[in-house]
Amino acid sequence: MCMQSHASGKGDVGRRQRHHQQTSQNRTARREPMEPVSKEGASISSVGPQSKPEPWDRCVCDYVNPVVSTVKRRPFFQKIIIANTILIALGSFMGYYFNDKYFAQGRMGFVGLFIISSIALSVLINYVLVKLAFRPLDDVTEAMKAIRAGHRGIRVPEITEDPQIEELSRSLNAMLNSMELQRKRAAASVIKAQEEERKRIARELHDETSQSLTSLIIGLRMVEEVLPEDSTEIRQRLNSITDLAHQTLNEVHNMAIRLRPSVLD
Repeated sequence: MCMQSHASGKGDVGRRQRHHQQTSQNRTARREPMEPVSKEGASISSVGPQSKPEPWDRCVCDYVNPVVSTVKRRPFFQKIIIANTILIALGSFMGYYFNDKYFAQGRMGFVGLFIISSIALSVLINYVLVKLAFRPLDDVTEAMKAIRAGHRGIRVPEITEDPQIEELSRSLNAMLNSMELQRKRAAASVIKAQEEERKRIARELHDETSQSLTSLIIGLRMVEEVLPEDSTEIRQRLNSITDLAHQTLNEVHNMAIRLRPSVLD
């Protein structure tokens, strides 16, 4: 009996150990498929809508663009001052940086190269600034050439990057507009004076010359009536003079109409 009980005890212990091992294996099997899911879930959560930091270049552009726009709106003199100040600061920084590394060691070749490079950079930047600053003046020059060639409707662009040149363009356009207005007024005054002169001449032709010719024709008719019947030659000459007077009267009348058409009355 003792041996049977002892064997049964060992059997129970073996069954418990096998059950424990199987349970551990099942738990491990259940955890293993979940690990990729948890990783994938972590990766999905990381891909989800989160606040990402902006790239550094965009941050730099957001800071630099307003500064550049402000500098571009400065007058030409201030641009030169700002550019040369930046050059001096940059040269001072580079000199301080290379002092211990090259200058203190007496490397004169590098010193000469540094000086030449600094001068060349300064000249280049000043040249570019001057070129950009005077570029709006090219538009002014082209507009003046066009106006001198007869294109009076041309105007200078008023929107520039330099406020002083912009003010110059506005003043120039105002002067051109004033000159155009004066020219139109002068042309209207000349046309009005010419019209008044035409009216005066037409009135004189109608009131004086036409009446004189009409009186001449009437007088010739009266002379013709008192002539003797045998004065054939004299009658012919009077008729010729009368016809000439009629022709002259018609020409004067037509001239008066051409000088002052009835449509303008």
